[in-house]
Amino acid sequence: MLQDNNIVLRPLSLTDLDEIMTWINDLEVNQYILRVLPITKESESAWITSLSDSKTDIVFGICYQDNAQEKLVGTCGLHKVNWIDRSAITGIAIGNKDYWQKKIGSITFHLLITYAFVNLNLHRISSSALSFNVRSIAMHKRLGFTEEGREREGVYRHGVYHDIINFGLLQKEYMDKK
Repeated sequence: MLQDNNIVLRPLSLTDLDEIMTWINDLEVNQYILRVLPITKESESAWITSLSDSKTDIVFGICYQDNAQEKLVGTCGLHKVNWIDRSAITGIAIGNKDYWQKKIGSITFHLLITYAFVNLNLHRISSSALSFNVRSIAMHKRLGFTEEGREREGVYRHGVYHDIINFGLLQKEYMDKK
């Protein structure tokens, strides 16, 4: 379990399934991620169950803790972990819209990056943001990520093609900034 202020990152469990299902197919939430097909409760359950055996995906539930109450508000993770190259792709989704614009994403990303570089000794983390997601782009830059390229018109949302902005962060860059 990772914690900072009111944010707790903990492994997902099947007890989280109903909460996740309340926002996983929400178009407003999913406009910011690359997944577009609807998710069934059965497939999400199978995915959560598979995480305990995965050697390449480390996924956490993002919980907001207030007065000893814990509320699952999103998920984050390190994906496609390459233990030889010591690299991973990271992602975060605040699914519960009541918790948007409360700095939960920034705190969560900081916890996740610190875990990746300090605990797992990864060398590099990659991430991406859709070009219209100005909050995500600002967060990446604030945390020290470097824009490494763009996939021009790589995603179709709201009747328009948008760029996918690719970011990278090296362990040394992050540790020097801390």
